[in-house]
Amino acid sequence: MNNRLLIFDLGGGFNDMIKTLISIIDFTSKHNFQFTIRYCTCRAQDKTKPVPEEIKKNCNRYEVTNLFDEKTFLIYENYVSYHKIKDEVTKENSYDFHRDKIMGNLFNPDKKSYMDDITKNLSTIFKSCEKKYIIVSSGFCFYAKTCRILEKWNKDFYDTLIPNEKIIDEYNTIMKTINEPYNFIHYRYEEDMRGLATKNQGEYYTPPLDVLFENDLFKNNTYKIYVATSTIEQLHEKNLMYKEVGCYPNLLYKKSSLDYFDENAWVDFKIGLRAEEICGFSSSGFSDTLNRLKGTHNYYDKKICL
Repeated sequence: MNNRLLIFDLGGGFNDMIKTLISIIDFTSKHNFQFTIRYCTCRAQDKTKPVPEEIKKNCNRYEVTNLFDEKTFLIYENYVSYHKIKDEVTKENSYDFHRDKIMGNLFNPDKKSYMDDITKNLSTIFKSCEKKYIIVSSGFCFYAKTCRILEKWNKDFYDTLIPNEKIIDEYNTIMKTINEPYNFIHYRYEEDMRGLATKNQGEYYTPPLDVLFENDLFKNNTYKIYVATSTIEQLHEKNLMYKEVGCYPNLLYKKSSLDYFDENAWVDFKIGLRAEEICGFSSSGFSDTLNRLKGTHNYYDKKICL
């Protein structure tokens, strides 16, 4: 085993974090590096609530074990718990690769050749480093293009992902109230998706939810529909539902007690995996992953004529 230890963070949305984890596992096993995972994204579900000072200081991140049970990583022989080494990491024995090589360059079109060279030589760069600890931080899946991610997007891999206990408790609480088959819609209307959607499709299709309910999105349209989206109770006042959410007898949704967006996303993801059929938004990685795992290609913005 190489005596360098790579320190990663999981950044971006839920799907980006999982892709990064796959990249980390693939790269470190292939090149014989030890690794640890330090932080992950921590986005507030309710943006009107104050963010805890500790999370704000840490660039809206918290320790990864707030999202994942550490058993998720312990199955890998080259994984080292961050808690075992964090007090040993100093400026003298660590190299901040992310700050030195990646920050400001990753998504800069003028730096494409530079980043391609980084990608080709990642293993050599890490192995030639004289420091014991190398801080790779987040964004790894966007430039470590050595792993064939799609081959690992299968249910066996996702079954190895164990969420924090609070996420499991929330999921179990919701599933106890659903005693029948159901379909699942992943509905995106939030502004953070607009840039990607317009880049991919030329526009961002956000019809009222009722338009989706009125179309035959599923093979069996008699089941109730679980809608995974943020703050569904506010959609009527945003003119994205014709009526208040409680007026729809065939609608299933959650009023989550969880404070952070990606904790709620994981609950929705697990509920989606249990659904009879799913329908999502084609520019969303979350929707894409669920469709891949279900063996479907079902997107409401592709099915409904614009």
